[in-house]
Amino acid sequence: MSFRDTFTRDDSDSNLQYDDTASYYYISTILVVIAIPLAWNVVKNILASLKSSDEKVNRAGQISSDLIKGAAEMTKKKVITGGFLIKVFILIVVTLFTYQLLSRAASHKQLKGFDPYEILEVERGATEKEIRRAYRAMAKRFHPDKNPDDPQATAKFLLITKAHECLTDEKAKVNCERFGNPDGPGTFHVSIALPSFLVEKKNQVAVLVFFFLIILVVIPGGVVYWYNETSKYDEKGVINDNGKIFYAGLNENTIPKNLPEVLGHCYEFSEIPVLPSQQQDFFNLKREIEDEIPKKKYETRNMKTIMSIIGYLNRKPIGPTLQKDLLVVLKKSPVLIQSMAEFAMKFQKIKGAKSFGLRCALNIIDFGQMFFQGIWDQDAYLLQLPSFDAESYQLVTKKFKKPGRIQELQSLPPDQRKCFQILDEPLRNKLNQELDALPKLAV
Repeated sequence: MSFRDTFTRDDSDSNLQYDDTASYYYISTILVVIAIPLAWNVVKNILASLKSSDEKVNRAGQISSDLIKGAAEMTKKKVITGGFLIKVFILIVVTLFTYQLLSRAASHKQLKGFDPYEILEVERGATEKEIRRAYRAMAKRFHPDKNPDDPQATAKFLLITKAHECLTDEKAKVNCERFGNPDGPGTFHVSIALPSFLVEKKNQVAVLVFFFLIILVVIPGGVVYWYNETSKYDEKGVINDNGKIFYAGLNENTIPKNLPEVLGHCYEFSEIPVLPSQQQDFFNLKREIEDEIPKKKYETRNMKTIMSIIGYLNRKPIGPTLQKDLLVVLKKSPVLIQSMAEFAMKFQKIKGAKSFGLRCALNIIDFGQMFFQGIWDQDAYLLQLPSFDAESYQLVTKKFKKPGRIQELQSLPPDQRKCFQILDEPLRNKLNQELDALPKLAV
């Protein structure tokens, strides 16, 4: 058996062993690269949920005070979603796995080299006499003639011989100092390799099956799933199949009154059913807006969504069990209304396609403005003020048919805003404060 044969990898405790430390550090580095942005995303979501959302929701009184409170509460709670919990779980698993790898790397035995002093079991700086004495004792103990059936003894005898040669022969000593072994430069190299359990013979089948599944099943399957999921949405995150709803529900005669039905049929709202606990509030809302509910043009699914939109625009009371679903509708609707307007405009340029007319697109834009302001009547500008309720509106419009636009009233000093003079002083002062707080926009 040659000197190099002695240093081949073996399951027994030989002087040179397979070292997994580099693999542990390499895998840990990859995991840290994954964990840092994931941790930042989780922390960012938590911090965002702690901020007050009143200012984001209450823009110029576009939503009633009850909805403001509900939206603020929903904004604080929405951080605890299924996706967020999955991210936290993955982060915990990655962190624990990284900790285990680093712990293993820290406690891992260092890679052994050829140390003649250790092999001969003598102290560094030992005299030549001490070295020869140790060599003779160990050579006598591990000589192949005394251990004919023990290959480990033979390997040990070769190591002892080379260690003795390295410490007593000048040329061998120089080679040992320069190259780490008495035979001079060899083919030994240190590099990052696979973890040892991956190259063990007993694990070969399992490792091959694992890599087969990863490369030929998991990665292609993940790509196909990602493509199928992302192809369902446009660049704004709107489901592409909503185009069918827009095409069927819009025409050149579409007016804002028809649009809650088209908006309510969007696929984003297809999973908002009427739960048993919501039945009473649902029928109460239906009774309030019965005259506003459009006649059926096609299959009327998402009726709860349509009724919620109509009730919201008409400032009708919406039961507490329906509030959460209404907030979902309010959150998703702006981008859907924008997509609806772009859809109508796009077909103006396609020859041979159904024409919706410019008026249809303008009506969608008007509907969007009314939706954002939370009013159904375009002339009811004052309802944008949070303290200006339906009762106050009826009282003012009864005496003033055209109380004036927001900008017109803003240009007047408080004592000249005649439409407010008929209201009681506390309400009048509050409305003046809200009106003055609105930004003065020049269009």
